[in-house]
Amino acid sequence: MMHSGPHGRIRRTLKIATAETAGNAVFAAIALGPLMTGFLLAWGASDLQLGLFASLPYWVAFTELIGAYCVDRFAPQRKWIVACTGLFARGIFFLIAGLAWCAGFSATWFLPLFFVLYTFFQAFYHASGPGWTAWMAVLVPSQIRGRYLGVRNRIVDATGLIAMVLAGSALDAFRNAGLERQGFSMLHGVAGIAGIACFLLLKRQYDPGHSSRLPEFKWGYLLASLKDVRFRCLAGINLIWLAGLTVYTPFAEAHVIKNMHWSFKGVSVLIIISTLASVLASRYWGKLSDRIGAKRVMGLCMAGLLCVPLLLVACPMDHVWLVYGCWGVMGLFTSGYGLTMFGLTLECLPPDGRAMGSALLATLAGPVVAVAGLLAGWGAELAGGYGVLFVASIAIRLPAFLFLKKL
Repeated sequence: MMHSGPHGRIRRTLKIATAETAGNAVFAAIALGPLMTGFLLAWGASDLQLGLFASLPYWVAFTELIGAYCVDRFAPQRKWIVACTGLFARGIFFLIAGLAWCAGFSATWFLPLFFVLYTFFQAFYHASGPGWTAWMAVLVPSQIRGRYLGVRNRIVDATGLIAMVLAGSALDAFRNAGLERQGFSMLHGVAGIAGIACFLLLKRQYDPGHSSRLPEFKWGYLLASLKDVRFRCLAGINLIWLAGLTVYTPFAEAHVIKNMHWSFKGVSVLIIISTLASVLASRYWGKLSDRIGAKRVMGLCMAGLLCVPLLLVACPMDHVWLVYGCWGVMGLFTSGYGLTMFGLTLECLPPDGRAMGSALLATLAGPVVAVAGLLAGWGAELAGGYGVLFVASIAIRLPAFLFLKKL
């Protein structure tokens, strides 16, 4: 019984962790996915503002360092630091929903205030991340990591898929009734409720403990992770890949909505196809990762993802099935890339500095990716289209293979 007790607790905790991540998938489907691009376009945002929106998470990525320091400085309170910062971040969407009503659904001063609130959301959302990653690193046994992440990702992707379908259908109903902005406001309220559910699940999640305390800040503690060559390579891959995605992803969504005139339900169908491909492939990516190694799987998925922007550039606007194919391929390979990136991150983080190492990954990438997003928005306005950005996103991401080779 002494042997089975801890294992049973870990199994129960992993189920709770999966449920919490699924709750976050509902939140993300509304607050972080393609629907947010539609939300900004509904409020009359320009391409430059779309670029600003894409870059905002990276301007405030430094808050991950603050969150990581707090987790290590006040080690016994890790659970509450992660849970409360996450609750505060997601709860901001209650304010965004209310702001739309207070503004009388006029875009005159709503968008500036939205960007202020969204900046605070991203700051606290980032601050909660390192502690959560360090928590998961000690919860998931290394020998089942690939399989667990594969199963977990299937459940999370399926949850996000259902949320996206329902949200897209609801938005189309609101749009047909001439209440598009009101529809987004209602959905943002739902996102806030999902945030509360995540908080309650984190309260129930077992934390095996984290005993290290930091009496004071030291630069050696901050930069310890960079001494590991594998960590530096992973940071390089993360920086380059995120910069390329920031130039591509939000504008691919805008291209479908603005230039191809798709409805929100149509955009939801794209996400359904992408998510279904991700759900079906996730388990097999996990098994393949355990068998041949995460590094090889990541390289395969990176190569596959680079083909997607070219497919979208070459795709005629009236060939709907080709667009579906683009999103299907994207879901297939994004599933494997995300799984292996998370697994390699857990593997490369130093045992005595997991939270700070996780924070460094985001902080090192932040300024570069943020500038890339702004330049992409500015470039889209100058070019009058998105084709150049799609090709640029491929060129930006190619050097990531050099870092992968040394990983």
